Amino acid sequence: MKREYWIALIVVALLVGVVVGYGIWGTKASQIAELEGKVQQLTQENADLKSKLPAPAATTAQAAGATTEVATGPTQKK
Repeated sequence: MKREYWIALIVVALLVGVVVGYGIWGTKASQIAELEGKVQQLTQENADLKSKLPAPAATTAQAAGATTEVATGPTQKK
């Protein structure tokens, strides 16, 4: 008989937790869709602005075909 009380107590606690959680975060959760739309809009505007920028001019080292690799000596084994 004691087992039924524990099961009922756990079910009631879960229901109370869901109701309290919705009361705290329920209104904020609806704002996520709105913010997500704004982020997508800003991302699209950013991509449009980047596409309107002129291509960066090549530096003299790149135009001359120079490499940016650093020459390293042979590795020594011990």
